[in-house]
This record gives sequence, structure tokens and C-alpha cells, in this order.
Amino acid sequence: KHKFIDEAYYMPSKDLIVLPDTSQFKNSLVYYSTAFHELSHWTGAAHRLNRVFGKFFKSKEYAFEELVAELSTALVCGSLSITKDFTNNTAYIKSWIAAFKNDVTIFFKAAAFAQKSADYILAFNQELKQVA
Repeated sequence: KHKFIDEAYYMPSKDLIVLPDTSQFKNSLVYYSTAFHELSHWTGAAHRLNRVFGKFFKSKEYAFEELVAELSTALVCGSLSITKDFTNNTAYIKSWIAAFKNDVTIFFKAAAFAQKSADYILAFNQELKQVA
């Protein structure tokens, strides 16, 4: 669903992704990156990949889900040859990793979930190719 709003989000209670209108994005690369980030959250719903969402900003669960979504977005964009500047993504990922301080395995755990999320999203691309 597209609206004239300033933020994109996934609403688990309604299983709904809300994105700003396409005209509000700097370019199509930023739009797709944002859409894939929200789709990555969408894959975590109980009836899909069943990840635990954090309800509180800056909680470890929230930080972990954001880390998964950022990594998944990078994997999807890379797989679809969507080139973009990942500078902001890198800083964002580092900020979420910082929430886990001494857990050196967290990045690898998040990467495993991110790969599942990316595979789930990219499966739709394969289905479209088969129909065409």
C-alpha cells in the first residue's frame, strides 16, 4: 500500500506493508531498497518464516530483526543486480550489532535468517520467470 507519508513500515497485526508514494523517493533504487527492507520484515510473520519481532525500539529482538532485514535487503538487491550505495546500510547494520555488545555470533545468526528471508523474496522472482 502506498501513501503520502514520511516512513515505510510493516504492520504485523494487519500483515501489511506501507510505503511512501513512489514520487517521494529520490530514485527507483532507493524505492526498491526500502521495499525489500519492508518485505524482509514481512517474511518474518508467523505463517512465513516465523521470526520473533521486537516490540520495543532498541530491544535486542528489535535490533536483531533490523539486522536481519538490512542483510536480507543487501542480498536481494545483489541477487537482482540492483546497485546502490551501501554506506548508510553499513552504518545502520553496525548500530544494530552494537546492541549485542559481546555476542560475536550475532552477525552470523542474523546472516542465516537474512539468507532465508532473501530466498523467500527471490522465490517470487523465480515464479514470475516461470509464468513468462
